[in-house]
Amino acid sequence: MGDEREAATVFAVVIAIVVSASLVPVPAAPDGASGTVAPPGTDALLHLVGYAAAAYTLAGTLAGRRGGDADRTGLPAAALVGVVVVAAGVGAGVEVAQGVVPGRTPSTLDAVANGVGAAAGSTVGGIKLIRALTLLKGIRYPPAPRSPPSEAVFRGCRPDPTMSQSSPEVYERDRGMDAHNAAMREIRSERDETYDPHEPTRVWLDEDNTPDGVKTSLTIILNTGGCRWARAGGCTMCGYVAESVEGGSVPHDALVDQIDACLEHEAENADEPADQVKIYTSGSFLDEREVAAESRAAIAETFADRERIVVESLPDFVSAEKLSAFTERGLETDVAVGLETATDRVRHDCVNKYFDFSDFEDACAAAAEAGAGVKAYLLMKPPFLAESEALEDMVSSVERCAAVDNCHTVSMNPCNVQRYTMVDELHFRGGYRPPWLWSVAAVLERTADADAIVVSDPVGAGSDRGAHNCGDCDERVQTAIKDFDLRQDPSVFEQVSCECERTWELVLAEETAYAQPLTR
Repeated sequence: MGDEREAATVFAVVIAIVVSASLVPVPAAPDGASGTVAPPGTDALLHLVGYAAAAYTLAGTLAGRRGGDADRTGLPAAALVGVVVVAAGVGAGVEVAQGVVPGRTPSTLDAVANGVGAAAGSTVGGIKLIRALTLLKGIRYPPAPRSPPSEAVFRGCRPDPTMSQSSPEVYERDRGMDAHNAAMREIRSERDETYDPHEPTRVWLDEDNTPDGVKTSLTIILNTGGCRWARAGGCTMCGYVAESVEGGSVPHDALVDQIDACLEHEAENADEPADQVKIYTSGSFLDEREVAAESRAAIAETFADRERIVVESLPDFVSAEKLSAFTERGLETDVAVGLETATDRVRHDCVNKYFDFSDFEDACAAAAEAGAGVKAYLLMKPPFLAESEALEDMVSSVERCAAVDNCHTVSMNPCNVQRYTMVDELHFRGGYRPPWLWSVAAVLERTADADAIVVSDPVGAGSDRGAHNCGDCDERVQTAIKDFDLRQDPSVFEQVSCECERTWELVLAEETAYAQPLTR
């Protein structure tokens, strides 16, 4: 947003200078004075340069609005034409207005120069290199055994199995998913924001459905050094690492300050402490390169008087020893694992996440050793899946997760478009649409009988960058989803309907992964 505001300010200043300079009255020369005569064509050249600058800054402003960063995005042809029309229209209007300004005379040549300048400026300002996506040409995966035919929706290759090992070298050596990782590093290199290691990324209060019923929750996103897998390249849809502290780690005292800030927020906004505390990072809370053992123990002690605690982690880092810091203090403890999908092919090739479903099963077993439970996080519609494929993949994934011992909750969430991600690049180029809210509702309705609590929290629902329908019914469907989360009653979806359901049904029937999206 900072780049966008800066570009808009520059455009406003430039257009104000150009218009005012064109409409300032010119006093008549005294009788007998010859005045200064500029070389022929100078006036037209000034008009061309002025309106080129105006169109350039307008194109840059619109590029920032579309992609979140004017330096890395471009404008489609229709938008470029719009910029030319606007800038040339202003120029033509100014020429007409000069007819009533003392000392000014409308000029067809000046109007033409304004239009030529607008065309040149918009072209230079709006067209940028598609650097990240070109890196995907010739994507290569190393030879690997095929997954069993019984795997839902897809059969496919498995990346290097050593990617699931938790040693640091696995994350830094860039094996198995080279093209994806190279593209993601290129995209994320454009980030220039910095963050205070003593302040949490976010904190808020809410309600959650737990195995012990609906509980008030204090949700904390700690500002850490970020996910080590993301620093190697990372997931195609995840921009959270862009909000992490530079340098790879945050000291213990800074993390303690973040927790204190969250407690202050709770004290100011709640009548009493929340029953449940949920702690997330830009990666894995149980990764000791993000949150050291000392910090983990201090956080466990701080919240020892609460009923439940949830910590997020990749399966690699889940161990009974680490979780015992919480369970031994009498806390009902859950590990939230970003599984994304139970289908290995989708996780590897669409999400660019390195581990297998079997690693998730191992994490569930490790958590059980410490007396902790597991909450699986699924991602609906990563890039490269059609709407129908994404829906069926989620139904299958919810059912498979619910069948795993010790996985008591499945949080199925639609993909949203975050900055500094491959999904952002695809969305800007017209190659990705977040899922329909009808698809989210369909998955929840079809899996209501699963042997687990199934919930969904669509981030950015109703917006172009989040799960959405037609715009008229989005809020009502989102309310029904929230009601289902708390009540687990699929009949809530019978109370909402809209004409756009017919469009959604057509998308399910006709959209293919190689020709999508059919709608925006």
